[in-house]
Amino acid sequence: MPATVEDVIEKQISTVSERLRIQVRSAWRYFDASTTADHLAQSLSSYEESSSEKDIG
Repeated sequence: MPATVEDVIEKQISTVSERLRIQVRSAWRYFDASTTADHLAQSLSSYEESSSEKDIG
């Protein structure tokens, strides 16, 4: 089963926390995986729409 964007973000936060030797919950105070995944999805949609509009002409 492929990982979702949110899953990947959560894994990255865990990795960064380990490397910085901070608690994962401390990192999450500054970051929301679900919101970031939503923003990425919106950006992708906008990009795809703008790309398809260029191909029309």
